[in-house]
Amino acid sequence: MRYRRLVRPEVGELVFETSVLSVDDSDGLSLFVLSPADDASARGVEQLLRDFTR
Repeated sequence: MRYRRLVRPEVGELVFETSVLSVDDSDGLSLFVLSPADDASARGVEQLLRDFTR
């Protein structure tokens, strides 16, 4: 499992688990998925989304 860390001034550090999915019958096409790795990161993402939609 790989992790990515991002720091946003509004909410602090966010930690994500990364997943890479290959697309069948494509020439190297992949889908990257970032999922919050802990409750604090999930709350931070929710806060950013609330701020974004205002």
